Amino acid sequence: MSSKKDKEIEIEMINTKENNKPNSKNRTSPKKAAKKTSKKKISKSTKTLMVFICIAVIFMCCGIFFLVSNKAGKPVKSKDTQPTTTEKVVIKDFVGIKQAEYISTLEEYFTYGTSLCIRGSISAEDLTGIDINTIDKLSLVLKKAYTNEDGSIVEEDIEEFSLYTELNENKISYSSYEKINEGISLENFTDNEYCMLLKVTYNDGNTEYCTFDYEGKMEPLCYYTITKNGINQKIDMTLEKFEDKPYISFNVAESELPEDVYDIVLDPGHGGNDPGAVNGSYNEAVLMLDYALDIKAALEKEGYKVALTRDGTEDPNEKMAYTMYNENGRVNVACSTNAKFCLSLHLNSNAVQLSRGGIQIYYTYRGSESFAKNMVENIVEASGTYISPMLAFRVSDGVYTRAFSQSDIDSSRQDAVNDGYEPYNMTTDTDYYFMIRELGGKATNAYVDGRNARYGSNRYRDSRNGIESCIIEFGFISVDDDLNHILNNKDKYIEGLVNGINDWVKTN
Repeated sequence: MSSKKDKEIEIEMINTKENNKPNSKNRTSPKKAAKKTSKKKISKSTKTLMVFICIAVIFMCCGIFFLVSNKAGKPVKSKDTQPTTTEKVVIKDFVGIKQAEYISTLEEYFTYGTSLCIRGSISAEDLTGIDINTIDKLSLVLKKAYTNEDGSIVEEDIEEFSLYTELNENKISYSSYEKINEGISLENFTDNEYCMLLKVTYNDGNTEYCTFDYEGKMEPLCYYTITKNGINQKIDMTLEKFEDKPYISFNVAESELPEDVYDIVLDPGHGGNDPGAVNGSYNEAVLMLDYALDIKAALEKEGYKVALTRDGTEDPNEKMAYTMYNENGRVNVACSTNAKFCLSLHLNSNAVQLSRGGIQIYYTYRGSESFAKNMVENIVEASGTYISPMLAFRVSDGVYTRAFSQSDIDSSRQDAVNDGYEPYNMTTDTDYYFMIRELGGKATNAYVDGRNARYGSNRYRDSRNGIESCIIEFGFISVDDDLNHILNNKDKYIEGLVNGINDWVKTN
């Protein structure tokens, strides 16, 4: 971003310069005249011809000079005419925080899927001389950072988003989300340079604006939108300063996706020496890789950029259940795609013989069920399958979520003591399944840092760009009816999955 004091000035000048014809004088010195008399005498007619030729040459030179200096026939200005200048000035001044008198504290920020999540606070001390109890609501707004090309200022808010607030004595805490996948959608902004401000609305209708500051060093946040009709936008959110006042710049511009940025990543479950669930000659790892390859092709046909965590070239002896955090393990591979969504593809199994299986989709415990529910509905409608009747961890039809229970936490801590490493800091709202938890970064409290020697380390555990990840259990491989339906209706399952993605992208 250019410096706030910089001005972009376009000046068109047309200068017409005075052109003076050179005066030529022919003078002959006495010495030269004496020399001439000593040479061979020249006839009078020859002298006349030579003079005529000289005059003609002088006139020709003057004509050429006249044409060149006046650019093909522009009129010559008289000596009394002054050069004229036509000037057009375009000025863009930084005015984004012009109305902001106060400063609010930004405490946390990250993305999860397509959602921007921010959290902060403002106190009575920040709003000098104002009773904090007279505040009606807080909202987050975007204002144009610069004047228009004609120098005019856009005073109104370009975008405004409601915030969740909580009053604690003389301090108001606020956030843009209750569920991490239902914050501010980053998918529908107009290209421009903005300033992000906190808008304070009082009970009497009056308003104030606050800029943001961040305790410590604020890392820039970079987000690329999902591909729509071959187009993407890049959003840069950074902490800047103008005349020693901090503020957040929020710049949106059309941009191609970098090589390492994808829309969706597919994770075919298991692989290597881990076949997953088995029924006769069929196993989960092979069937889900087959599904993944065709899903990838179908999504790419829709214009999405799609990556895979494995493609079948992995070593059949690799213990993938213990290498998911290695450099080329499924967690680090998935996170390195910078995708918005991950679909981890699986088949369920149950030791107890079931007569009916059905589809299940798991989502993050810290999020809303909306994306998972949308996927279930589309897959069921297109494929003709049915939802699972299983009740454990169920939220709604076909939709499930699971966090660590207290007994899970106690067991994990005991394992850490037995193996000689410090227990992880998990809570009862931390996701149980690693392909959901570890891909979310800060949003989902990813924690695997390598202290457990049996596993590697998630290099992206502190990422501020979280991937919204779901585990799709298409059915129970242990139930023959489910297995046969999955084998014979692959195209329909894929159609439903693609429809689910398209519906979500169009409506969010």
